[in-house]
Amino acid sequence: MNRSSRSRALALAGAVVLAYASPALAVQFTLESHVGDVWTYTLTYDPLENYNQPDTGGVPTTITLSGLGGVTDAGAPTSTDFDPPGGNLDLENLHWQPIVLDGGTRVVWTNDGSLPSGSGTGNFGSAKHAYGFTIVSSADLGSVQLDTDGFGIEGGADTDVVGGATTGPAPEPGAAASAGAALLGLLGRGVVRRSARRRRAAAAPRRAAPTGGAAPPR
Repeated sequence: MNRSSRSRALALAGAVVLAYASPALAVQFTLESHVGDVWTYTLTYDPLENYNQPDTGGVPTTITLSGLGGVTDAGAPTSTDFDPPGGNLDLENLHWQPIVLDGGTRVVWTNDGSLPSGSGTGNFGSAKHAYGFTIVSSADLGSVQLDTDGFGIEGGADTDVVGGATTGPAPEPGAAASAGAALLGLLGRGVVRRSARRRRAAAAPRRAAPTGGAAPPR
């Protein structure tokens, strides 16, 4: 299977996992394309879903991908389907600012509602989208963790995803295990060295105390 086919297959698998792991109404953040080292995602707001509102958790709202491998850069969305282009809702839903954290293993996009017009979706009765969120990594395809904070239906359900899954650049499956084994090996060698020193110290002859005097200080 070529890289493009694997990308489509894993994207579908990630969507299926997310559907089963999340509430019936939940924000969706899905891989749309993987070309070279660039991974591109779409944010889907379900009907009436909103964010950065007093009864959806307030400001700011965040989208977090974690369990990533080797991320070197990330980008904000490039377009939306909020009309008209350049209008308040379009600009507000482009205002997701990314930061790469924890040595390239986590990316957080934050919408802080700092534009003069505020932020939100306008409570449309149909699904709306923000397109073109990107991360840059040469890691292989895999399952990564998705968490959001601040989404919901105003006056209704919380639609955040906690501990969900999507497709993204994941570290090699054996990388964490290898690192753990190496650490245990180093710790083990340290224990062996300390034990050997104790055995040598115990076997060394003790200096006898002078006759009729106190034992020398130890």
